[in-house]
Amino acid sequence: MPESEYKNILQITTENEAYVIEWLNDRQDFHKWFTTLIIASFVLLTIFGNKPGFGSIGPVFLTAALISMLLAMLCNLVCVWSIPGWKLKVRTGITTDGRELKRELGITAWIGVLSFVIGLTLGFIGNLPG
Repeated sequence: MPESEYKNILQITTENEAYVIEWLNDRQDFHKWFTTLIIASFVLLTIFGNKPGFGSIGPVFLTAALISMLLAMLCNLVCVWSIPGWKLKVRTGITTDGRELKRELGITAWIGVLSFVIGLTLGFIGNLPG
């Protein structure tokens, strides 16, 4: 696909506004679900896992895991909270270029996903019998 056609795809027009809003609704649903998954994992690690702390290597891994999951939760909440603002900007015509919208949601979402995976990995390592 030539670059000029790709730029046209990211332009928000009256013809594709409904599709952009639908995409934002899907993203919001995904981030709500993912935030719930992160919270559930955080709770499971704190209730059923070993105790976090700084005394030895295992508890340090658990502390890092919980901090990483908190970061992931915050990133997803930022996405969930910013989507209504993006919908307003799209519907009122303030935003006609979808690149900024896509970039902001993409960067925040990937930071959240990576933090969650890192948190799960560190939580697993921290709960290994030592």
